[in-house]
Amino acid sequence: MSLNQKWIEKLTATHYRATPFSRLLGFIYDVLTMFFLWVIVGTITTSWMIITSNSPNDDFAYIRSYILEFEPHLFYTAILIQVLALLAYAFILPLTFKTHRTIGMMIAGIKFLDTSAKEISKSTFLKREALKWLFFPGFLLTLSKNKQSLADKVTNTFVTYY
Repeated sequence: MSLNQKWIEKLTATHYRATPFSRLLGFIYDVLTMFFLWVIVGTITTSWMIITSNSPNDDFAYIRSYILEFEPHLFYTAILIQVLALLAYAFILPLTFKTHRTIGMMIAGIKFLDTSAKEISKSTFLKREALKWLFFPGFLLTLSKNKQSLADKVTNTFVTYY
């Protein structure tokens, strides 16, 4: 066995893989970050709706009903901006980092390795994240004895501590 193969086996060993608790912890941090992002973007888009509305009154309750009745495009645009901001956080922001991880994953201290114990590529990250959200309802059921979820098995990745 070559020296390189020994390191690959050490880095992808089962006892270095992330436990369900650490994955859940990273998910909770991501949900909290997404919540605060949603509140900030929601505040900005609500302010934008109020400023750009042609409402004849200054009462916020009246402006809201006026926008929903006469200018629904402002409301739908604000919702679209909020959804796009959350999707950008989940899928686009990690691609800008060198290690392709979300903020919750960084806080929890987990990273992704492929079968050759190297950092995963952008395309592998996107494929893994899409499968993760697709398989989300059965996430805990898909974890096997070797601490590898179904999305990890399909993309040949390992979630490990660093």
